Amino acid sequence: MRLFGWVFFKWSRKSLADGFFLLLLVGVTVVVTSIYVSREYTFYWWDYAGYNNATVELVNSFRESPDQALRAVIESLAKEKNLLISVPLVPFLLVFGDSRLSYILSVSLIYVLPFRLLLGAISAKLIPFDSRLVFWSTVAISLLIPMSWIPTLRGYLDTGGCVFLALAILVYLHDVKLKYWWQILLIGGSLAMAILFRRHFAYSAIAFLGAAILQVFIEFIILLKSRRDTALPSPQSRRDTALPSPQSGRDTALPSPQSRRDTALPSPKSGRDTALPSPKSRRDTALPSPKSGRDTALPSPKSRRDTALPSPQSGRDTALPSPQSGRDTALPSPKSGRDTALPSPKSGRDTALPSPKEKDTALPFPKEKDTALPFPYQYLFKSGVKLGLIAATIFVILILVAGDFTRSALTVDYRNLYVAWSLPVNDIITRYASFYGLGTWLLVMIGFSAGILTRILVPTTAIFVSLFGILSLIEWLLVLRYGYLHYTIHITPIALLGLSAFFWTTWLTFQGKVRYLMLGVAGLYLTVNAVLGLIPLKFDFSRLFVASFGPLVRSDYGEVVKLVEFLRKIAPNQEPIYIAGASNSFNANILKQANRKLNPPEGWWKLNTLGRPLIDSRDTYPLPELLMSRYVVVATPFQQVLLSDEQVLRPGEQDVVKVVYDAFTQNWEISRDFELLPEQFQLENGVLVRVYRRMHPSAIATAIKTLHAMQQQIGEKPGTQLDWISLNQSVYTSPNYSVTKEPHNLYHIVTHPNINSQKIDTSFLYLGSLSTKNTILGKLNLPNKQCQGVSLRLTLWNNQGKLINSSETVYNSTALPKLNLLIEGKNPNYLLLEVFSTNKQDLTNQCQLEINNLAISTQKS
Repeated sequence: MRLFGWVFFKWSRKSLADGFFLLLLVGVTVVVTSIYVSREYTFYWWDYAGYNNATVELVNSFRESPDQALRAVIESLAKEKNLLISVPLVPFLLVFGDSRLSYILSVSLIYVLPFRLLLGAISAKLIPFDSRLVFWSTVAISLLIPMSWIPTLRGYLDTGGCVFLALAILVYLHDVKLKYWWQILLIGGSLAMAILFRRHFAYSAIAFLGAAILQVFIEFIILLKSRRDTALPSPQSRRDTALPSPQSGRDTALPSPQSRRDTALPSPKSGRDTALPSPKSRRDTALPSPKSGRDTALPSPKSRRDTALPSPQSGRDTALPSPQSGRDTALPSPKSGRDTALPSPKSGRDTALPSPKEKDTALPFPKEKDTALPFPYQYLFKSGVKLGLIAATIFVILILVAGDFTRSALTVDYRNLYVAWSLPVNDIITRYASFYGLGTWLLVMIGFSAGILTRILVPTTAIFVSLFGILSLIEWLLVLRYGYLHYTIHITPIALLGLSAFFWTTWLTFQGKVRYLMLGVAGLYLTVNAVLGLIPLKFDFSRLFVASFGPLVRSDYGEVVKLVEFLRKIAPNQEPIYIAGASNSFNANILKQANRKLNPPEGWWKLNTLGRPLIDSRDTYPLPELLMSRYVVVATPFQQVLLSDEQVLRPGEQDVVKVVYDAFTQNWEISRDFELLPEQFQLENGVLVRVYRRMHPSAIATAIKTLHAMQQQIGEKPGTQLDWISLNQSVYTSPNYSVTKEPHNLYHIVTHPNINSQKIDTSFLYLGSLSTKNTILGKLNLPNKQCQGVSLRLTLWNNQGKLINSSETVYNSTALPKLNLLIEGKNPNYLLLEVFSTNKQDLTNQCQLEINNLAISTQKS
C-alpha cells in the first residue's frame, strides 16, 4: 500500500503540474490576445476581414437554420476558400458572441493552442531527454516567437490546417518505418484534412512526402553500404565469411559450436554473459591462462575481488560467454525470445541482424522463400508502397469530400494565376528575415547543426525534421515566394524546433558559467524580440530583431467615417461606386468594412463599392466596371500595394487599377462623362480623396477608345480576361455573369438581367483576333416562348473608336436556325454583338436569349 500510495502520489503530482502549465498557457493566450485586440482601432480589410466575416455569417446561419448552414459548408467545398475550417469555431462564437475579440480568441484556443502542444510533443521525439521538460520548454519557447501570434491576431485561421500537419508529423515520428497500418491511414487523413481546411497546405503535404521519400533513400543507402562492408556472410552463403564455419576445428575469433575450446562468445545454455573465458579451459584462448602468472589485463576468473568484470559463475550479465556453452553468439539464444545481434549457428543463419522469428526488430531479415530481392531493395520497395498508400489516402479523401475543387486544382495553373503574389527572391528572403529576426535564424541554424553533430538529437527524427524544413524553405522562399503573413505558419514549426534544439543542446553540452551565459543571452534575445514584434514601436536594428506587428490603428478613423457616410448619402440604392485605388490603407474593401461596422447588419451591404479588378495576373480589364459605375472615387497619390506592406504584391501588378486612376487624372475622354463633386476627404499619409459623378452614359466609341488605351498601358492581357466581355455587367458583381467559356475555345452567352434593373444585358464585345472576313457561328435559343423574336446587330470597330461596318439579322421564336453570320471590314480591331427586341420595346426576362457554342471564324480576303 505504501508503494502504491507513493506511485499514486507521484503520478498525481505530475498530472497537477501538467494541468497547471496548461492553465497557464490558456491564461497567457487569453491575456495577450485580449490586450492586443483591445488596442486596435481600425477597419479591417481583405484577408484580415474576409475570414472573420465568413465565420460570423456561418454562425448566423447556424442560429437561423443549422440545415441551411451545413448545406452552405458542403457547397463551399468546391471553392478556393471553403467554410469547413470555420465549423469548429461556431460553438465558441455561439456562446461568447461574434465580436472581433471572440473570433480571435476562438482561433487562438481551438487551433493555435493545440498546435503549440503538438509541436511540444514533436520536440520530445527529437530531443532524447526528460520528455516532460522538453515538451513544456518547447511550448514556452513558442510563446516567444512573434509569428506564432501575428497571423491569428490579424484574423487568419490557417493555423487550423497546421494542427493536422503537426499531427501527421507526430504520427510519422512514432515509427518512421511505418510498421503499423493505422499510421498510414492517420497520416493520409491528417494531411488531407489540412488541405481541405486551407488549400495551400498541399505544398506542406508535398514537403512531408518528399522528406519521407528522401529519408527512405538515405536509409537504403546506409543499409546497402552496410551489406557490402559487413564481415558477416549472406544468409544463403557459407563461403568467404569472416566468421568461421561451425564445423571447423580451427582457432577463430568465434569458435565452432562443437568445440570445447575457449571462445569469445557465450553459451546460450549457460544463461550468463561473461567477459572472460571459462577458467577450466586452457586451449586456444585469446586470453592468457589465469594460472600462467603472466601479467594480464583481465583478472583471474577465480577472483571475486577488485575486478571490473563479474565471475562467469556469478550469474551476472557480461559481454563474453562461458566457453562451455558451445554456441557462437554475442547475445542470448534466439530461443530465449531476446533481441540478439548474432543468432545461434544452429539456426542456419550467420548474420549480424536478428532472427526473423523475433519480434520488435527494426529491420528483419527476409526469409529466402519470401523474396528474391536482397534485403535493402526489399526495404526500399516496402517503404515506397507505404508512402504511396499515404498519397493515395490523401487523394481519395480529397476526391470524396471536395471532388469538384480537386479536379479543378489538377488543371488550373496556380503558379501563373498567383504570380502577382510571388516576390523576387531577394525581397522574400529579406521579408522572412524581418518576420523572425536574423538572430532567431542564427539560433535555429546553430541548434540543428550542433544537435546533429553532437548526436544529441535522435538521428531518424532529426533527419526527417531537417529534410522537411529544408523542403519547406525551398518551396516558400525559392519557388512560391508568397509574402503574406499567414504563409509563415509553414516555417514557424521549423524555427521553433530549431530553437528548442539550441537550448537543449546547449544545456546538455556545456556546464557552469558558459551554459548559463549562452542560455541567458539567447533567452533575453527571444524575449526582447517577442516584445518588439507585438508592440507598435519602430526600431531599425538591420533586421537583427523582428519587425513591428503591433495592433492596427488608423489615425484618420474619423475621416474614413465621413467618407463612408457621404457615399451612402449619394448612392442610397446601391448605385455602383468604382474605387480607383487599392493599397493597404485605402481600397474598396476598407470602405465596405467600415460601412459594415457603422451600420446595422441588415443595411451595411447597401454600399456597393467595386473592389475588383485589382491584380493583373488574376483579374480582367476594368472597362465593364467603369462603364456601369455611377460614381468614381479617386485617391491622390495613386494608392497601390507596396513591398513594405503586410498584405503584399509584386511591384507592377496593379495596372488594372492604375489605368482608371490615369483616366481621371490625365483627363481621358471617358472622364468627361463625369463631373467632380466639391467634397474632399483628407486621409492619413497625405492621401486626398475626390468623388466623380456620372452625368451621362459613355458612348460605344468612347468605351472602345478607353479599352484600347487600357490594353496599351497594361500590356499583357490580364490573367482571367476572356475574349468576350459584357459591357453592361461585371464578372465580380453579377451572380450570373452573362459570358462563360466552354471547352475548345467556345463561348456561352446569356442575356441575364442587370442588377437593380429589369433591362437585360445586351452588349458583348469581342477582343480576340479579327480579319477582313469574320464568320460568327453558334446556336440560338429563346427559353421563353412568349418572346416574339430578337434582332442581332454586329458592328466592327477600329482602335480609334470608328465604326467600320455593321449588319443586323432578325430571328423569331418559331425559326431559330444555327447562327452563321458573315461580316466584313478593313483592319477591324473589335467586334460588338448587340441584342434587341423585334417589338421595339425594352428587353426583359421574357426575351432572354442564349447563344451556345459561340465562335469566331476568321479568314483573309
